[in-house]
Amino acid sequence: MPAILVLAGVAMTHATPPRQPMAQIALAQEAPKVDGRGDDPAWLHTVAIQDFQTLGAHAPAEASTTVRFAYDARYLYLFARCEEPLLKVAMQRTHEVRMAAREQDANVFNDDSLLIIFRLPERDENYELAVNPLGTVADARSTGNSLWTGRDFAWNSGAKVIATIHDGYWEVEMAIPWSSFPGGMPSVGDTWEVVLARVARGREEFSSWNPSGMAGLHTPEGCGKLVFGEIGRAH
Repeated sequence: MPAILVLAGVAMTHATPPRQPMAQIALAQEAPKVDGRGDDPAWLHTVAIQDFQTLGAHAPAEASTTVRFAYDARYLYLFARCEEPLLKVAMQRTHEVRMAAREQDANVFNDDSLLIIFRLPERDENYELAVNPLGTVADARSTGNSLWTGRDFAWNSGAKVIATIHDGYWEVEMAIPWSSFPGGMPSVGDTWEVVLARVARGREEFSSWNPSGMAGLHTPEGCGKLVFGEIGRAH
C-alpha cells in the first residue's frame, strides 16, 4: 500500500470542529540508520508531514518543519528537518538559537525544540518526547488531558537520537523501541493520535501540525492521526 498524503486542513469557525490532519506511516523494508542524516532509502517511502501552523493564529509558520515516520518490528522511526533562519551563517545570528539543555529530562522545552506527544486514547495515556538541536531529549508519560502538569519524567523512552546542525536548518533522527510503549508494536491499520509541534525560541515562534490555540502546545485544540500502514513505496 503506498503511503498516502497528509490531509489538508480546513478554515475553522466557531461552529466547525478542529481539523484532524492525518498521515500514514509506512512499514520499512530496511531499517534506517540513525545518524541524523536522513538519507537512507527507507525515508523515500514515507509521507512528508508539513504545513505547521502558528499557535492560535493558524497561519503558516515562518520557517518550515518536515517530519517523517517509519516503523518495523523493533522501532518507531522519526526524521525531522527544522528550517531555521537564525542558523544561516551569513546572518551572524546563530547565537540566538537556544540550545542550553544537555542532560536528559532537562528543560528542553525552554530551548528551540521539536515536540512529539503520542496519545493512546484506548489506554488514556500520553507519551512525550522533546528534543533540541543538540539531540538532548526530555521524555515523559502522562494520563488523560494533563499533558503539562501531569507529566512523569520517570518514564524513559529508550530512544536512540542523533541531531545535526547545518547552515539554515537542523535535523534530528530517532528510533523509539516498541518495548517503551504498552502493547508494543501496533498492527497494520491501527491509529494513534499525535501532537507534533515546533518551538523556535530564538524567534519566539510556536507552531504545530495539529491545531493549537493560545492555551499552548500542551493544550491542543485537536490531535493529528497516524495510521500504521503496510510496506511503503516511493512516491
